[in-house]
Formats: sequence, structure tokens, C-alpha cells
Amino acid sequence: MTRTRAEALAGAARSIVEGLRVSDSLPIEEAARRAMHAGGPSFEELVDLIRARRVRLGMLPEQAAA
Repeated sequence: MTRTRAEALAGAARSIVEGLRVSDSLPIEEAARRAMHAGGPSFEELVDLIRARRVRLGMLPEQAAA
């Protein structure tokens, strides 16, 4: 069965949402470890990016970004 473009996009969106749900349920350092890949940001950069995202989304208090 061939999927339509809309079906493929909906499936991709579900996968992204599930990945974010899992990542958001982990401690910041563990989420950063799992996000590491060759050529990507350093562990420290990932920790900062994840912390900033969680503050922006109201998952952490603002002072946690410091």
C-alpha cells in the first residue's frame, strides 16, 4: 500500500512527538547523552540547549537556565 504525502508527514510528526516525549521525561544529562552523535554539538552544548528548551516551554524555572 502506498502512503500519501499527508500520511507520511503525519507519521513523521508522531515519531518526532514521541521522541520529544521520551527525551523530556529524562534528566537533562541523560537526554544530552542520548542526543550525542558524531559531528554534533558537545555534551555541554546539548545540556545547555536542552535546559534552555525546557525553560522556554515552562518545564523548568527560569533560574535553571543560569
